[in-house]
Amino acid sequence: CLHSHSSSSSSSSSEKNEWCSDPLPSYPDDTIYFYPPSGVWKAVVPASASLSSSKTVVPPSIYMSCPTPTSSTPSKKNAGRIKQQNAKQNKNLQFLLNHPATTLLLLLNTGLAFHYWNHRINPSTVCKQYTKIVVEHEWWRGLTGATAHFEPLHIGFNMMSLHTLGIELEGGFGSIVFLVYNVALVVFTTMVMMAMVYARIRWIQHKLD
Repeated sequence: CLHSHSSSSSSSSSEKNEWCSDPLPSYPDDTIYFYPPSGVWKAVVPASASLSSSKTVVPPSIYMSCPTPTSSTPSKKNAGRIKQQNAKQNKNLQFLLNHPATTLLLLLNTGLAFHYWNHRINPSTVCKQYTKIVVEHEWWRGLTGATAHFEPLHIGFNMMSLHTLGIELEGGFGSIVFLVYNVALVVFTTMVMMAMVYARIRWIQHKLD
């Protein structure tokens, strides 16, 4: 905005225009700026209007006063708002908010893998075994066996696949449905595996008889 004022002398008067603020430097075309109000406009009717004829319309003069400069230090409230805006722009936080089920599965698998490695867990104590699940009724092995990873390449490739497919599937089905499908898939694969082992045992017994 322009600040316009006039200065008069004994013989003549001159009008001068000034900027309320310093001009901004040049920036790339794709940068967007939001400009705050930079002045107050005031309409003033000149004294000559009262002396003029009633048929003559004298437009009022418009003057503008520049505001008092304020401190550029943001307040605590504005600083907190800026931090929140920066957090929303964080890609990792956006992934967490948009794909909570995929994030939960990634954290579950990596957390269990670290726990198994840190405590030197023997794979036989958490894997799927027919006798342990069917005979001794250790049903929890269906979950631990599906989430057990003991090699870096194993956990690495599986988590990359889960990350890639999870983004697509969770975005299409929804977080709750996607999570239910994963739990149902663990139960289904465990049942199929136990049925295949049972069929193999029966086939071997039949051959021996």
